[in-house]
Amino acid sequence: MRFSERIRKLGVFEPGAPYQTHKISAMAAQMKGEDTIDATSNAMPMDTPAAVKEAAKKALDEGYTRMAPLVGLPELREAIARKLEKMDGIRADPETEIIVTHGAQEAIFLAIQALVEPGDEVIECSPDYPFYLNIENASGIPVYVPLRKDENWRLEPKDFETAVTPKTRMIALDSPHNPTGRVFTRDELEGIAQVARKHDLIVISDVANEMLVWDGGKNINIASLPGMRERTVTTSSVSKCYGMCGWRIGYACGNTDLIFQMSKLHNVACNVGPATFAQKGAAALYDELPEIMEGVVEQYEKKRDLAVRKLNEMPKLHCHKPEGGAVLMPDISEYGMSSLQFAEWLLREAKVATAPGSGYLAEGHIRVNFGEVRPKD
Repeated sequence: MRFSERIRKLGVFEPGAPYQTHKISAMAAQMKGEDTIDATSNAMPMDTPAAVKEAAKKALDEGYTRMAPLVGLPELREAIARKLEKMDGIRADPETEIIVTHGAQEAIFLAIQALVEPGDEVIECSPDYPFYLNIENASGIPVYVPLRKDENWRLEPKDFETAVTPKTRMIALDSPHNPTGRVFTRDELEGIAQVARKHDLIVISDVANEMLVWDGGKNINIASLPGMRERTVTTSSVSKCYGMCGWRIGYACGNTDLIFQMSKLHNVACNVGPATFAQKGAAALYDELPEIMEGVVEQYEKKRDLAVRKLNEMPKLHCHKPEGGAVLMPDISEYGMSSLQFAEWLLREAKVATAPGSGYLAEGHIRVNFGEVRPKD
């Protein structure tokens, strides 16, 4: 059977391919009966908040089991709009500027498909969340700008300016950053905003980890900066911060024209929005933020500190302290193995599953979910 080129080049399970994380996770799942820790995820391993579960149960009892509106339930879009204004400093019309998607991944996919033509260039950081899969699938060209590792993975806007060409269409950002854990500063983001305004570029701002910010910090959405609201599409989901990965509720917020174009492809791909009872639960979540997260940040901050300290006590490992997100990215290059080889070895020998850095443009590193740390009394 002949498969399309856009599918063949995804190569999810091939050596060196982006999603080796899935391979390691699958290997861990096959080790039945063994005390294996799966730390491959980028989400907090917590239970869904009780108020959210109760809202979903109530919705089931009330008959919210039929097909959802294409762009999402009005009450969820309204709750997202309230959250965006309260926490991100962004005012959005829930009727025309917000679409509910099947996770943030679909929101990113729709945005890139709607905006990127064949041959367009999209600038992203290196290391990074694999935006490049969606960019290449849209026949675009990813252009990588290295973060400055020796400066705690600092983002330098001048490096983005240098990367711009006449073919540049978009900049893709996620903060808190996956996999480095950087929370980009206002100065860094204002520098990127200046580049975007100067060259008339669109920005994807993925804020899926926005509540996971440590040491009293706060995440800034670049869409809230002057002149950026109309040229930014914000994507997020309930997955990473709230113990709701399986709910598959995400959203995109952008200008009216963009959200309409995204909804056309959303219709072709999915026909309807996510499950209505799950949307009711998500609406309850957004209306309870940030109070619903009380105590969670402090709990996982302690786990982060413990994990960083223990990793840095190990020979040949070097791990910086992340400012946000649920993962660590220790440098394993002194072991003389590829990140995939190291992850396979660690799973065999220590029964701990980690994500190879190769899928995140971070060869020589692994990604570890520190929420899986199990401190002893």
